[in-house]
Amino acid sequence: MLTHATGAVCLTLIGPLLLTQPEDTASRPALDSEDVVLSAEGYPEGVRSEDEYEHYLGETREKLVRAVEDAPDAASRIQANLTLVNWLLARQIEPAASRMALGLRLAEDRDLVAGNAGQALRLLERTAADVEAYQPTGPDEPADRVRQWESVHQTLLAFARCFAALGLPDEESSYGPRRVAAADLAAYLDDPRQELASAARLWQAVLLVGAGQADHAARVLEPTLAPVLEPVSGLFMRLLRARAALAAAPDSDGGRHATAMALLMRLAERCEQIFKTPEQAAVAERTCAWTCWRIGREWTERLESRDQREAAAACRELTARILREHLGEAHPPVVLRLERVIPMLAGQEQTTSLPATSEPAAEPAEPDDLDAEPDPAPEEDD
Repeated sequence: MLTHATGAVCLTLIGPLLLTQPEDTASRPALDSEDVVLSAEGYPEGVRSEDEYEHYLGETREKLVRAVEDAPDAASRIQANLTLVNWLLARQIEPAASRMALGLRLAEDRDLVAGNAGQALRLLERTAADVEAYQPTGPDEPADRVRQWESVHQTLLAFARCFAALGLPDEESSYGPRRVAAADLAAYLDDPRQELASAARLWQAVLLVGAGQADHAARVLEPTLAPVLEPVSGLFMRLLRARAALAAAPDSDGGRHATAMALLMRLAERCEQIFKTPEQAAVAERTCAWTCWRIGREWTERLESRDQREAAAACRELTARILREHLGEAHPPVVLRLERVIPMLAGQEQTTSLPATSEPAAEPAEPDDLDAEPDPAPEEDD
């Protein structure tokens, strides 16, 4: 049961982690929970703005399509098709996919992801027929070429189905395809290619949350099950796990929200150790704070809907402090983006990526378990 004191519980857990300097926010426009800007940290080398990034994506897509059309032989066409599909799923959908992974469900993002996934599925169907009909051209041809094509094709097919399912409207009719796609990604959770394993785990969890299985998603993202070696995707998974644990128990008392918010603010403090550059660490900290702020807003709305006025007021003050202390300088806030949605398995990036980030610091010593029972809150007033 929610109580009048749950806001105080949250303040007790998180208060020491926040600054307390007051600031007048009356003149600041209200921040919408879906009002964010994706960071420049993650652009390919030479790209400096979102407009340039959009131009880069369009230009590269045209170049890869021409490579398919101009392929001189069957082997070149197969490889060009696989590279184009990989690009569509790794880079072309990235802005929309980054927002999806952060929990934003915008209609235009669904349409973009669905369109690219549909094209990827059609290309993969054509490529499968080409691979099946392929005849080696001579004794110098690599013996395992067809096997490699088939392996890449199978992996890209699993991710194409994943994004096709995520591009469906958020209705119960989408639950079946999302659960099937999530099951297909299970084959890659323990892949020795760390970037691939991390991508499979992240997007499987996104699918499960979108299929009404948030409890399963929270278990998939347990740190003890999948040590995080990729800083960017690792942070995305931790943020998703906090949201999934809350979605898995929508009727629980506010202790779960308080625990999630406290853990996220502690994670924000560790971003300097997890990320290599100060710029990326600052964006990651802000992303943690933004996720924490969204959880606080959700909690406040629940308290208000149940006429828990004192607790709602305390929680409203807490979210205002998070906004003031951690998000106030950027309006809308600049948040982390995925460097790539999935790894490039066929071909290479068309330009050099930003320098790789270092491995993250060790796991927090305190329990990272939102499923643990929180300390009991005081009884609700009559």
